[in-house]
Amino acid sequence: MTKNLHKHSIDSIYLTLKNLKHSGQPTPHPEHLRIKSLLATGLAMLYCLLLASCATLNKTPKIAEPDWSMNAKIQVKTLDNKRQNAIIQWQTKDSATKVNAYNSFSQPLFSLYSDKKGAKLEAADGTERSAHNLDALMLDALGWSLPTRHLHTWLLGRLAGGEANIHYDQSDLSTFDFEQFKVKLSQYQFFGSTRLPSRVTLTHPDFSVLLIVKSYEYSP
Repeated sequence: MTKNLHKHSIDSIYLTLKNLKHSGQPTPHPEHLRIKSLLATGLAMLYCLLLASCATLNKTPKIAEPDWSMNAKIQVKTLDNKRQNAIIQWQTKDSATKVNAYNSFSQPLFSLYSDKKGAKLEAADGTERSAHNLDALMLDALGWSLPTRHLHTWLLGRLAGGEANIHYDQSDLSTFDFEQFKVKLSQYQFFGSTRLPSRVTLTHPDFSVLLIVKSYEYSP
């Protein structure tokens, strides 16, 4: 759009100047020249505004992932009634995520790391697994996963986009569906000066995950 507009405007200005120079008509009245000058200035300003508008439309805004951290207890239940319990320390900073998991005796279970290049899991015994993103790695290595790209927004008691069947308990976001998950936010309490859900339950056809949040920090 910018290229075509630029060419059309240059051609129009050239033709106008050429016609004025070679028309063979008497010299225009000074007042007419002043009006033409004002019109030319106005058209030039409009042209610049259109160029700026096209440039703005062609730009894709970059949305940075917020920094946030969480300490929580996690309980996972699979279809065969196997249960996994862990304490997790979650930190997302500069679009990179690190998760450390411990058992109830504070012994390390695994560490997860994810950035734009991919994700890697290192178990306590030294074995490693990798995948193209954190969600895929968790599902492959642990047998369960979370919609990690939306998790921080749900922990704020807000919708992240793409949810359906949304319900509120008074003014608190309560339940909704997201892809294959049924999500429940409950037991709102204050973390610092902000009232947030302390329990997040995600029910998937193959497993369920309960997060019991102990602390949460968010930097928009």
